[in-house]
Amino acid sequence: MNIDDQIEAYQFCRPLWCRIGGITFPDKQTVMLHLPDGECTDMTGAIAYAKLVSRDLDDFSLQVVRTVSGDYSDTTYLLEGEDHWIAVR
Repeated sequence: MNIDDQIEAYQFCRPLWCRIGGITFPDKQTVMLHLPDGECTDMTGAIAYAKLVSRDLDDFSLQVVRTVSGDYSDTTYLLEGEDHWIAVR
């Protein structure tokens, strides 16, 4: 899988427990989860799903997970250390 690949579909995503509109990889460290307007997910689900979809990307090191609900930038999760994530707005 290449970093430029995108997954586009409006469907229910069980790991996130919400619908997902798409996934993008804006750089070699960030996964953006695009949720339909009004949808949200929790930190654990967002990070686990980002790890899952990015694990086979070439030259990718997951450091940032961003969730976007409709046109609204929701939450950004940053990796600190080996496996400690913090949520920022």
